[in-house]
Amino acid sequence: MTELLFNDKNIFFWIGFLIIVLSLLFQFLQKEKPALLLLVAAGFFFFFYATLEVPFLNLWDERFHALVAKNFLYHFFIPTLYDEELFKMSYGWATAHIWVHKFPLFLWQGTLFYKIFGVNEIAFRLPGALLCSIMVYGGYRSGKLIYNQQAGYITGILIATSSYLWQLVSGFAPLDQNDLVFTAYISLSIWTMIEYVYSGKLYWALLTAIFSGFAILTKWVVGLLVYLIWSAYTFFKYKWDFKQYAIVFWSALLSIAISIPWQVYIFMQYPFEAKREYEFNLHHLNSVIDSQGGPLYYHFTYMGLIFGSLVPVFLAPSLVFFYLKGNNRKMNLSLIISIIFVYLFYSIAKTKMQSFTAIIILPMYLSLAVSIVYFWEWVSMKIKSSHKVNSLLFLGVFLILVCMRLNFNSLKANNGFWGKDVDCYDGLKHNKAIFQRLNVPSNAVLFNIPGCHPIEAMFYTGLPAYGFIPDEVQYKELKDNRRVVAIFNPSGGKLPDYLANDKDVIILKDTLHPCE
Repeated sequence: MTELLFNDKNIFFWIGFLIIVLSLLFQFLQKEKPALLLLVAAGFFFFFYATLEVPFLNLWDERFHALVAKNFLYHFFIPTLYDEELFKMSYGWATAHIWVHKFPLFLWQGTLFYKIFGVNEIAFRLPGALLCSIMVYGGYRSGKLIYNQQAGYITGILIATSSYLWQLVSGFAPLDQNDLVFTAYISLSIWTMIEYVYSGKLYWALLTAIFSGFAILTKWVVGLLVYLIWSAYTFFKYKWDFKQYAIVFWSALLSIAISIPWQVYIFMQYPFEAKREYEFNLHHLNSVIDSQGGPLYYHFTYMGLIFGSLVPVFLAPSLVFFYLKGNNRKMNLSLIISIIFVYLFYSIAKTKMQSFTAIIILPMYLSLAVSIVYFWEWVSMKIKSSHKVNSLLFLGVFLILVCMRLNFNSLKANNGFWGKDVDCYDGLKHNKAIFQRLNVPSNAVLFNIPGCHPIEAMFYTGLPAYGFIPDEVQYKELKDNRRVVAIFNPSGGKLPDYLANDKDVIILKDTLHPCE
């Protein structure tokens, strides 16, 4: 079934496209509820299409995340990468037995979907696709509250047609589900905070706390970003009336309470690993980690990739219009502050990765949506045509913009999001096929797998896998423990005598394609 879905994956894109055209039609007819329902449905089909786009675990981090989530199936509160610690290896996020490199919520979500749909790439990506679909609704509601229904609709459209969110869903863009789920929960916390500000209903503040806590439990304390926005808004509205900050304080306290137990748990159970990872995370601020550095303007160079190619050109005027023309300047200014803060913070930090600024996708798209609606209202006033003609023109122009954003031609080729790297794409499909058809005993241990591909090997086979040839001591230890050595033949074809002369050693003739 999975292979069939991969072969026919493009149908989900085209279903999404047809649904979004219908949604635009209902929007033109001023049928708000069906327009919104169809918009969310279109977003889901686009994001589901993205789960199918790459038929293997991606390079970089997706393979690590998917494997740890799989291991959670067997012990939900014990995070492991190498589930069996057969050999003591130097501690690192790519070689660890106990793996606390990332917080667990997004991994637990993958584990839950493994239980429902089986262990495969699609199941691991589905939670992110569903969260993005909810983001479409949250974006709609936020824009409607902040300006009007049209602004909400356009915000939802921008989220649903975000090719960068698709790439995160697919696992292609770094850091795949980790940054995607982090972005989603931060966006949802901002939406529910806006709902609370406009309605005063306490359950929205509770949801804000939950979503923010979930964001922290996915990545780290930047999940509290919503409280920067909320505190700024409260200050602009109430100045030094500290009673008005109580709800912000209690909501933030609940967010922290949601995330603290895991941190306490890992420091108690795995103090060495937890301390190393805590120090590692702090070094992101003052050191370049894993060669992920760049100049101060690094994140500005990725603005077009993440938010849309025209955004760098129109962002400054959009922010001005967003502030001046929104219905609630205090809220709009607070959202603008979050954009400025995120870019300043991550520009100053020494370690840089392109997805770091994706967390402000909702404030970004809100500012763009309000500006687009205001600009169109100004044009309509100037040309002085009827409302129906203006709406029809807007529908046509926006449909063209939607088609430009979807840009299916850049996604549909066999190599999908992988650009021109067809050899690597085909090689990873080839490796997956080898791992899935391996016929070795359940007590086997795999060796001589190049690069970081032992991680995929463990995911697809369920067997321990290593990138080296075992030395004689390691080999004898395995024999004593009744384990079978299964080794991929070295490129020169020469194995050490203690392996070559042992009839119980399984020599695997398949050739793996190294790709990093």
